[in-house]
Amino acid sequence: MKILNVIIVLLSILTYKNFLASKELNDEGWNEVAENAVKYGLNSKQVVNMLEGISMMVKQIK
Repeated sequence: MKILNVIIVLLSILTYKNFLASKELNDEGWNEVAENAVKYGLNSKQVVNMLEGISMMVKQIK
């Protein structure tokens, strides 16, 4: 029983480490987006509004 618990804990740790590595890679792209938005003087609400507008236009084109 103890060996099984150790295996479960080790698998959980490996899964969590993989999740963190994946999240870090995905966050890098979004960090660049946020940095550029700030560089252009946009706040988060403005970016969301722009994305919603672009999304609506794309849906109308389809």
